[in-house]
Amino acid sequence: MHSRYRRMLADLPWHGTAVRLCVETRRFFCDAPDCERRIFAERLDRTTAVYARRTNRLGSALDILALALGGEAGARVARDLAMRTSPDTLLRRVRVLPDPKTEPVRILGVDDWAWKKRHTYGTILTDLERGRVVDLLPDRAADTFAAWLEAHPGVEVIARDRSGTYAEGARRGAPAAVQVADRWHLVRNLTDAVERALVGKSALLRQAADALVPAPPQEPVAPSSAPPTRAERAKAQRRAARLRRYEEVVRLRRSGMSKREIARRVGLSRGTVTSWLAAGSFPERKERAPVGSILDSYHAYIELRFHEGCRNAAELHREVRAQGFTGSRRPVRDFVRRLRQGFPTPPAPRLRRPSVRTCAWWLVLHDDELTAEQRRYVDALTGLSPDFSLVRFLAQEFRRMLQESDVNVLGAWVEAASKSPLRRFAAGVHADVAAVRAAIELPWSNGPTEGHVNRLKTVKRQMYGRVGFDLLRARLLHAA
Repeated sequence: MHSRYRRMLADLPWHGTAVRLCVETRRFFCDAPDCERRIFAERLDRTTAVYARRTNRLGSALDILALALGGEAGARVARDLAMRTSPDTLLRRVRVLPDPKTEPVRILGVDDWAWKKRHTYGTILTDLERGRVVDLLPDRAADTFAAWLEAHPGVEVIARDRSGTYAEGARRGAPAAVQVADRWHLVRNLTDAVERALVGKSALLRQAADALVPAPPQEPVAPSSAPPTRAERAKAQRRAARLRRYEEVVRLRRSGMSKREIARRVGLSRGTVTSWLAAGSFPERKERAPVGSILDSYHAYIELRFHEGCRNAAELHREVRAQGFTGSRRPVRDFVRRLRQGFPTPPAPRLRRPSVRTCAWWLVLHDDELTAEQRRYVDALTGLSPDFSLVRFLAQEFRRMLQESDVNVLGAWVEAASKSPLRRFAAGVHADVAAVRAAIELPWSNGPTEGHVNRLKTVKRQMYGRVGFDLLRARLLHAA
């Protein structure tokens, strides 16, 4: 033995009190003549690491806090538990942790996740059999995904979205694996196709809403000769300006200009230019649904008293106040003025026309998934155009194939849809028919992967902007 020296090691707290161990360590001579190291110290592998200032068990506790909470939150909790440390130390410990051992993956789920939405994306890989994350990739390129598959042989099934990037990476990295298109994305793409079929049909959507409201009784109404109000004049001016911009967009498009250049020249977004050109005609702004008044339930009584000879608005206001009306005299006075001018009671508000997106979703749903009012609207809409009826039949038939695993009619469905307004969606299904067929036949879906993406976003936000790819990957893999 050469000498002794002391090491101060931080250990787990005892009854809420921070503990430090004073360890006396021995140094030894090496008597081997050909050894370069003449003096060496004994190792305490079961207690601490070389040059460490913490015991192994305290380091393991800090690793657990860092993986579960990150740097800032982990340091706050550690301080409350009498294990004082800094956020930087916790993040540094996460970075040096070795990857956990994983078993070979047979059923793989792949999806993308956003570092910055619409700018930078990564890839998450999950084991669908065991329900856990197996790896994160720094991008969503086909080459990166193919390289991972080549380094991890044994994948038999790959569940993915409709992205051609992952399809290409799977073909190159695991050509023998069966690719399964995600059923949720198939229904989403179907809804988008139905929505495209409804674009430019706003008049029919409004007509279907009007058909559900009974026509008011025809009564002689005195024509209104009042000039337009200032708000009405301003609204007409805004519509005229918007119409001029629409006509300019159509003219530039007919001259061969690209949508991006049109948007830059006219001062609109590219999405607005695209929707205007797809509409086929000038897209009128959707009218706001009429807002009811607190006086509506007293209209019948006021009309009755008015026809009985009571024309005094103050007296009528006192009478409806006695019946529970809580408003001021002004709405009563305005309503009495309308009665004096010969205007009838305002008609019941029309059914508010649903948006194109809502209509598309109603056409995709089955009858038992709709409310009574929604079924009436869909029936009225499909009765106005045979195209709507065909689109609804094809959409519901596609959902039925997915739900009942009826793959035998897929070919006939693609053929029928290719001659309908859903032809673009049918072409996409035909191009990816093997993956769609597997989605109908096999039970695997990418839903669990979507859940892990949601958890990944939570962890990413929890790191307060300090998360890098290595930290995020470590936290996800060790949590799995």
